[in-house]
Amino acid sequence: MELQYLSNHRIETFLQCQKKLEFYLNSPISNELEVVLEDTVARSLGKVLHEALEWYFDKDQKDKTADKLIELYDKAAKNASLKWKTFADGRSILLSWLSRSKDLLERDVIGVEKEFRLEIDGIPLVGVLDRVDRIDDHTIDISDYKSGIVPMSKWEVDHSLQLGIYNLAARQMWPWVRKVRTILDFLRWGRMSTEMTDGKLASLRAYLKVIWDRVKACDKPIASVSGACRWCDFRFKCQSYNKFVDEDKFIVPSMKLESGKDNVALGSLLRELDICKDRLDAYDTRKGEIEAWMRTEMVAKEIEGFEHGEWMVELATQRRTYYSYTALKKIFEPLGLMEEVTSIRKGEVDRLLKEIEITPEQEQDIVTSSTSSYTSPSLSVKRKRGRKTKHF
Repeated sequence: MELQYLSNHRIETFLQCQKKLEFYLNSPISNELEVVLEDTVARSLGKVLHEALEWYFDKDQKDKTADKLIELYDKAAKNASLKWKTFADGRSILLSWLSRSKDLLERDVIGVEKEFRLEIDGIPLVGVLDRVDRIDDHTIDISDYKSGIVPMSKWEVDHSLQLGIYNLAARQMWPWVRKVRTILDFLRWGRMSTEMTDGKLASLRAYLKVIWDRVKACDKPIASVSGACRWCDFRFKCQSYNKFVDEDKFIVPSMKLESGKDNVALGSLLRELDICKDRLDAYDTRKGEIEAWMRTEMVAKEIEGFEHGEWMVELATQRRTYYSYTALKKIFEPLGLMEEVTSIRKGEVDRLLKEIEITPEQEQDIVTSSTSSYTSPSLSVKRKRGRKTKHF
C-alpha cells in the first residue's frame, strides 16, 4: 500500500479495515489532515465547533466573552448544513464549556490548529494540534477537542494513540519542552489529561515503526465486514460488503408503477426487506435466550460479575428515582414552565432545575416526596480493552 505518511486516523482506519484505508488513500479527501469519516451530522457539528474555538483563541481575537464565542459559532455554522436542533445543541455545548473553562482564557496560547509534518525515527507523521498552551518555561498543554456524546474512560485517555503522537510531535516542534500534558477536552463533559512516561513513549516509537512497516508491506488490503460498515463512506465501492448483501441490494427501483405491470426490481427489494425483518426477529430471539440464561445463572449462583478470556461480564440493577408531579407543579407552574416538564424521572428533571433557582424548602419537598424503583438485573458485557462495548 502506497503511503506517504502516518496519522492517528490512518492507523485507526488500517486496524479497523485495510480496504477502507486503501479507498481513503485513493480519494480526494486523503489530502486533508486528520479527516475522520463518521456520521455526517456529528462530523458537521464537530467541524463548526472546532472552527469557532479556533477563531476564539486566535491571537488577534481579544474578546473572550460568551457573546463573542456564540457570534463566532454562528459564523462558522453558515457553511454547514445543520438542523435546528443540532445548531441549538452546538450553542449549548459551547456555553456550557465556557462556563467551566474560564481558567483557559488567561493562558499563553502558542498554537491554534497547529499543523505538523515531521519525521520521528524515520517515520513521517502528520497531524493537527487543536490548541497548545505554554504553562511555564518547560511545560506545555496540548488540548484536543471532542464533541462526541460518549466520553472516554481514563484508561483510554492514558493509552490514546492520538495523544501519544501529539506528545512525540510536540517535543520535536518545541525543543525547550521537558513536560507535555496531553488533554482530551470533551466539550460536553469536561477535560481529561494524561502525561506519558519516557518508557511509554519509547514503546510508542516502536509501535509506530511496526505499523509503518506493516502498512507499507500490505499489497492486498483485506476488507473487514462488520457493523462498522454502516458508517463507512466507501461501503458501496467495496466488493466484500456488496457481496455480503448480495451485490444488487442497493439498486433502487423506480416507484412509478404502471397499472397492470409488475416492477420486478421493487418486488425483489420488498422480498429482501421481509427477509431482513425475519433475520432481525431471529437475532432478537437468540439474544433474549442468551440474556435470560446468563441472567438466571448469575442470579441463582449469586455472581455479580466474572471475566472470561477478553470479556468482562457484570450483572447490575439500576435505581430509578421519580419526583412527585405535585411537588414539581408547585415549582414550575408559577414560572410558566410546566410544559417543559415532559418526564418526572430524576435525571431529566434535574437538568431543568439547573436552569432555575429554587429555595431549600422546595428542594427538600422534591427529595422527600420522590419515589424509587429498581430495574430487573441487566447484563453488561465489555471487552477488557478498547471501546467496543455491548450492553444487553
